[in-house]
Amino acid sequence: MASGGGQRNTCGISHAEGRWPGKFFVLLKLLRERFQKGRDPKAPFYTSVEADGEYQSRMALYEARRSILKRDGPSWPCGLCLKSFPAEAFGVEPGSVQALQRLCVAAGHWRRCVACCQARDYDQSD
Repeated sequence: MASGGGQRNTCGISHAEGRWPGKFFVLLKLLRERFQKGRDPKAPFYTSVEADGEYQSRMALYEARRSILKRDGPSWPCGLCLKSFPAEAFGVEPGSVQALQRLCVAAGHWRRCVACCQARDYDQSD
């Protein structure tokens, strides 16, 4: 079930971008503020100028994250060292969709980078 504002409760990695940067979120915030029951009428309103400014800052942040994602590709967190790496750090050959599915997506919390696997194998050999 999706929660409000574009965040989903399904997968924290694939939906890590946060709330939608679009005008819908800002407009909804503006309307909720304006028509909220029991609101103090003397309190300052969230104005359309503030909404436009928030929209512009959200879009700038979204575009910055999008360009980084385009440049570097998606990153996946290792379940052991908790660092994020590209798919190649988990042993995925470039262009191999099946290996990406098996080693990064399906592994979920049990995903381990190559360095952590090698360290574990080294410790077990002693």
